[in-house]
Parts: sequence; structure tokens; C-alpha cells
Amino acid sequence: MSFQKILAAVDDSPLSQAVFNQAVELAQIHRAALKLFHCISSELLGTPAIGSPLEPGIATGVNVGDYQVQQILIDRQIEQAKQLLQTYSRQSRDRQILAQTEYKIGLVGQSCCELAADWQADLIVIGRRGHTGLTEVLLGSVSNYVVHHAPCAVLILQAKA
Repeated sequence: MSFQKILAAVDDSPLSQAVFNQAVELAQIHRAALKLFHCISSELLGTPAIGSPLEPGIATGVNVGDYQVQQILIDRQIEQAKQLLQTYSRQSRDRQILAQTEYKIGLVGQSCCELAADWQADLIVIGRRGHTGLTEVLLGSVSNYVVHHAPCAVLILQAKA
């Protein structure tokens, strides 16, 4: 099996470096295009996903002060995402792989699968933190969602215990 387009889902966790390394190695072996993707979780920000505008006002019940604080938090997350992707992009260039980068605010698993479909990825490389039982039920599992909804092959790297 040969891969032409590899999508690597990265974040700021220690496992993400392993995801990145594996994706770059596969891109080198297969001479594939590499896209590095980071999703800012709309659930963690307490906002609806992009495409559902959140505007302050009486009709929405959103306090203008809360909205402004939320915008500051979102702006910080976006800046951190850009820096993270720049760091990984530099590392990939150092290994002779020119990676595209993209970030989005949304539901992480869904956003990853949508991007894979839109970009026509052959492979998604993603990490799994190993949540089980009640933690997985409460927090959900991004990797589990991706495995069941991805339009392509998925490689999951497990966090070490």
C-alpha cells in the first residue's frame, strides 16, 4: 500500500511528537504530501463549532463581557496553534519534507475526518492517550471517533503508560 497524502493530527502533548515523527517518516518513505493539522476544541472553549456564529446580544443570551473574554481565549488558542504548527513545519523542513499546515476551531474528531475527506488524504496519523472506562465515556475518544468515521486508513500511536 502506498500513501500519497498523509494527514497528521498534532497538539502540544508529548505523544504528538511521536505522531509527527511517524508521519514524517511515512511521508519520506512514500514520497507523500504531508499536512499537519491542529484542532482547537470548541468543546473546551465552551463555544459552538465554527459555522455556528456566536454573537453577543439579547437574542443569544450572551453577555458582552463574557463574549470579550471568550474572544481573548480563542485568540490565544489560535496564536498557540499557529506557533505549534510553525514549530512542526520547521522540523519537517529540517528533514526535507515540506508540510502544509492547517488549524481549525471545532469538534476535534469530526474536524479531522472532514479535513481528511476534503484534502483526499490516504492516511491519518493520530495519537491515543489511552483513556478507558468512565474517563473515555465522559471525555470521549478522538481516536475512536476518527477510526469509525475517517474516509481513509488510520494509524493510531498509543501513549506509553
